[in-house]
Amino acid sequence: NRLGRGKGYYDKLLPHLSAYKIGIGFSFQLVEEVPAREFDVRMDEVITPSV
Repeated sequence: NRLGRGKGYYDKLLPHLSAYKIGIGFSFQLVEEVPAREFDVRMDEVITPSV
């Protein structure tokens, strides 16, 4: 759920996109839960080099 650096750019942009949203990261960055607020936008999928 986390993207960006706290300025709200993606919070404003992503709700208006109908595109399939994919998060990219490393396996060591994956966690079971991420604190989210009501305006946060979920990714449809997350991929890593090992997944």
